Amino acid sequence: MRQTITALTVAALIALTGCSSDEQSDDNGASGDERGGGEASVQQFASKVAGVKHDIDDWITDWEEATCSSIAVDQGAADCHAYAVAGGYTAESAYLGLNGLTSEQSTNYLGEPPEEIAALYEETVETAKAASDAGEAFGEVDCDSDDGCLGEVHRLASTMKDLQTKLTEWSPYL
Repeated sequence: MRQTITALTVAALIALTGCSSDEQSDDNGASGDERGGGEASVQQFASKVAGVKHDIDDWITDWEEATCSSIAVDQGAADCHAYAVAGGYTAESAYLGLNGLTSEQSTNYLGEPPEEIAALYEETVETAKAASDAGEAFGEVDCDSDDGCLGEVHRLASTMKDLQTKLTEWSPYL
């Protein structure tokens, strides 16, 4: 029964929060699905980062407003467990979206970031990867019977806050 409630809660959260759209426009009116080639503008990268930042900020706000913690999840709080699951998906989406900006195989492809933001972009992708990895590790833990639940939820929440901090460094460009 608990798994059914958790699954329904996760489905509801995903339906309500959704994912950031790949169709955001930059200030020049170019939509995000136009394939880049070579080097994209700072503003094109910033517009994509803004969507990811919004999703991460929303997840952290929801997590904190629900007063969730690794202890709450470990003790069986279904709502917090659902938020943690959603956090894993949010982190994975953030990583895939950001990493895809420089991957020619991605529909998000823009090209190489301008030198002005290249280091920040790489650091942001690395931080998003850490959060995505934490979400994946949490997804592999059975919180009903596994002693590792507490640590994995803590790791997920910590890496999501790290990602939020890194995304805040994009503020001058947003």
